[in-house]
Amino acid sequence: MPSINSFDIIVIGSGCTGLSFLEALNQLDQTKRILVLEQATSLSEIPKKTWSFWTQNPNHFQHILWHEWQSWYISTKNQSALLNSQKLTYQSIHSEKYLNHCLNHLSTNPNITFLFNQSITGVTYPTQTLCQVHSDTDCWDAHWVIDTRPPMMKRDFELIQSFRGAYIKTNTPLFNPTQFGLMDQIKTIQKTIQFTYLLPKDTYTCLIESTVLHQPNATIDLDGLLEHDLKRICDNHNFSIIREERGHLPMTSHTFKQPSHKRHIYAGQSAGALRPSSGYGFIRIRNWAQYAAKSYHLKKYIPKPNYNRGIMHRMDKIFLNVLTQKPEIASNLFLSLANKLNGDEFAMFMMDQPNINIWLKIMHALPTRTMMNGLLKKSIYHGV
Repeated sequence: MPSINSFDIIVIGSGCTGLSFLEALNQLDQTKRILVLEQATSLSEIPKKTWSFWTQNPNHFQHILWHEWQSWYISTKNQSALLNSQKLTYQSIHSEKYLNHCLNHLSTNPNITFLFNQSITGVTYPTQTLCQVHSDTDCWDAHWVIDTRPPMMKRDFELIQSFRGAYIKTNTPLFNPTQFGLMDQIKTIQKTIQFTYLLPKDTYTCLIESTVLHQPNATIDLDGLLEHDLKRICDNHNFSIIREERGHLPMTSHTFKQPSHKRHIYAGQSAGALRPSSGYGFIRIRNWAQYAAKSYHLKKYIPKPNYNRGIMHRMDKIFLNVLTQKPEIASNLFLSLANKLNGDEFAMFMMDQPNINIWLKIMHALPTRTMMNGLLKKSIYHGV
């Protein structure tokens, strides 16, 4: 008879990756003993975030959507480009609503146990088919460990995307809810690429998020940037803050190493789930979760993620090289992309599904051939 501390699967972290996998597996098999270890003291203490994505299936998350759009713009101080998609919809959901959505599906499964306030100190491998997860006070055995703890922000990452956002409610109508600002007022200041991300729900309610792409060792005053953006956009109109969020995302083409043990699996951010050139990762995470759950159900095997591969990864690396080496051209580069691609093409690129014609247009929007040759040589030298 198995020990009460023995499980089929242990999931470290109850964020998007862990709960997406459990939701997918729960639809296929509710007989496995599963333990979820979470550092936060409760689900309500997990930091709130906004997850956004383009989708061809706009009805899937209708019940938990913040809002959705089919038009967006990119702007500088002097220019603006508006894009519209006929085939794809941009949707945003709040992380806590998505997590509650997953938990509602898991609530009837008596074989899933959640433990909060757990500080994980390590994972060891007593045998080829067994892992042990250690905390400050306890130890658990499992045949599989899915480890979703976020990675450390390393100095060799090309860029970090840092953001500080506030959902605000105004007393007067200020916003256009039919379009969102993907990059509002993009500019380069002291080698950092800065812009505001605007998600209006209605004429009175909007997420205003100050965003900076920067070198890992840069010091960024996110609070000051958000204060400036709120003053610029609200223009002396009264408003109240109803929700806040902040975070730091790696933008890197570096390979995220997996643990040596085949049954200890890094997934999510720690496995490179975020798109290197954009920071988007929600759809990538869900796709792996569904594939991994199906594989475990049919083959009793959980594959390690391989989010970044092939031509998409190579192109992302070139794109990152351009932004890292020539941040001063960022505003012209993104405007050029918006002018050369139509809305459907732009969305397909952001969804990891560009065809060869889209890639050719993207290459044409990048710097001159001389600069591109140098960037390509550098990419090849570093092992693209």
